[in-house]
Amino acid sequence: MNCQAPLQGDYCYRCGQSAQTQRLRFSQLVGSLLQGLFDLDFKTLQTAWNLFTRPGSMVRDYVEGNRVTYLNPLRYYVLIVALNIGLSALFGMLDVASASANSGNGFWDAHFVALQISLLYAVIAIPIAASQWLLHRSGRLTLAEHYAFLLYLLAQSILVVAIIDVFAIVGTGAELSGDVEGLTWLGVFTTYVVWAGRAFYREAVWHTAWKTIASYVATLVVGGFCTAAGIGLYQLLVI
Repeated sequence: MNCQAPLQGDYCYRCGQSAQTQRLRFSQLVGSLLQGLFDLDFKTLQTAWNLFTRPGSMVRDYVEGNRVTYLNPLRYYVLIVALNIGLSALFGMLDVASASANSGNGFWDAHFVALQISLLYAVIAIPIAASQWLLHRSGRLTLAEHYAFLLYLLAQSILVVAIIDVFAIVGTGAELSGDVEGLTWLGVFTTYVVWAGRAFYREAVWHTAWKTIASYVATLVVGGFCTAAGIGLYQLLVI
């Protein structure tokens, strides 16, 4: 009924719709909602747990075709970024209220920069993925698969730093400073890439380590060149 294909079996071979299509009832609407929420929660927990325990093998499974068990990397990343901002707002309510009283834009003043930084991480991961793709050409992975690997680990690193932040707030009453949080995130992310690289790239740890450092350097060089070129072009246009 969805795509007009001849029905073979209990599900359509073309679009996947069930053959048991009935008139809508409220019980079906509520059941579909609960099923969707439970499926999302299960996939989220399954993805998070496997990224904690066996990140390289999990991402390798995903890129090789196991797409039902785990959340899409981009979806997981957006979910973790939203969770991070939510936790920051929850544990920083007094700071948010203070900022709101002083400026009138408490929530966005306190968290919009964090959102921008999180999105910037996802953009910076693109040239890193391109560098990894060039350095791992023998592995026959696509550029998108390298990016999916980094995106999963980016999200997991944000989650780990968010947990550390919560413990810092509970223990000391204050979040980590911006510089400390940035360095902590970089350390966690690099550790994740090197640790997971053994299973994902199927190579020795030290191979992944030097290639990761090389991809960082390449990204810094390309980023610096693009920044300098952009400033130069802007100056030419202004003059």
